[in-house]
Amino acid sequence: RRRRGRPGLAPACISCFLPIPSGHYHLSHLPLPCPKHKQEVCVHRGIPPPTLISESGRAVASHATVVVFDVVNHPVRCEELREEEEEVVDSVEFSLDRPLTKQLKAAASRGKGRYLLTTFKEVFDNITADAFSLRESYSDACYFKEDALRAFKLGVLSLVERARVDVMFDATCDRIRTLAGEHSLPLPDALQPTAVPGVRLYHVNLSVFQSAVDAWGIGQLFPVMPLARLGEEPRVQATLGDITCDSDGRLDRFAGPGGLGAAGALPLHDLREGEPYRLAMFLTGVYQEVMGSVHNMYGRLNTAVVWAEPGRAGVQLVHVRRGESVGEVLVHPGYDPATMIQRVHEATMLRVNAGNLPMRRAEVIMQCYRERMAGYTYMR
Repeated sequence: RRRRGRPGLAPACISCFLPIPSGHYHLSHLPLPCPKHKQEVCVHRGIPPPTLISESGRAVASHATVVVFDVVNHPVRCEELREEEEEVVDSVEFSLDRPLTKQLKAAASRGKGRYLLTTFKEVFDNITADAFSLRESYSDACYFKEDALRAFKLGVLSLVERARVDVMFDATCDRIRTLAGEHSLPLPDALQPTAVPGVRLYHVNLSVFQSAVDAWGIGQLFPVMPLARLGEEPRVQATLGDITCDSDGRLDRFAGPGGLGAAGALPLHDLREGEPYRLAMFLTGVYQEVMGSVHNMYGRLNTAVVWAEPGRAGVQLVHVRRGESVGEVLVHPGYDPATMIQRVHEATMLRVNAGNLPMRRAEVIMQCYRERMAGYTYMR
């Protein structure tokens, strides 16, 4: 049900026949108001009530399609980020041997950004290996980070200064985790692996705008679950980010336990090196593919049509449809793949004839370009 008609009606979550939390309706409530009003009008006017027929598209057809996609990776803290943290921490002038008040006054005279970085550095340098210090330092870091966000929204803090404050916050949290691990100390609740701030982002080989457009457009809750390691308890709380460059390309609301309400994370497993980890999204059989867009140039998925006989085990593969290639998707906004290949070939040969590019290298470039033009838009 789209956002039309009766105010407040939320799209139904077919998995549990309940609407999403924004509209407190059971599926049995949906057809009542309209027929009831028609019946009342007919009775008042002495007209026999008509027979009404409804088409419940989602409830009937949504189960017909399952989208299967793999997890590409989840972000990990790499050496470059640690080096950036060390660089920012070292760049902030602060000394434990000098009076704190004088240092803060000097920093404040140079702007809000310098003041916040100095206060962060004071917190960072004073973290000690005891439980109280870890909790107090994390609390101070959160306060200064929120202060920086407020200052940034008011235009007092520049984008670069806010980024440096964020790096200082991450460095402070990393130091707290390190000291807690080295000395067997309890972490602050918010830094526990099971806490909400510890929810991981799993990058998935999917475009929300192509395969789950209602999740983005109207907040539809599609059931998602892993297809592997079903005998293991999933211990990672995760949200899903697609491979588009759009910040809206994510799934961060999921059907809650028992289908009641919405959960902010999905229980998944830790990823294993070299082992595929696939997920399935259900109830996408209505509207998703026909309304999906090629946003960020991601096209239709590879599709397998299967047939299941009632009462018989297994399924029969009926048809396989190849997903759109890069070239086919580029046709939508008006590009001609053949012309693009020809232009790249001409530009490459100009470099070869000028002596700036070896012929063998030019052949490799053209071969790669043709293969990518004919290749799948998603990661393999």
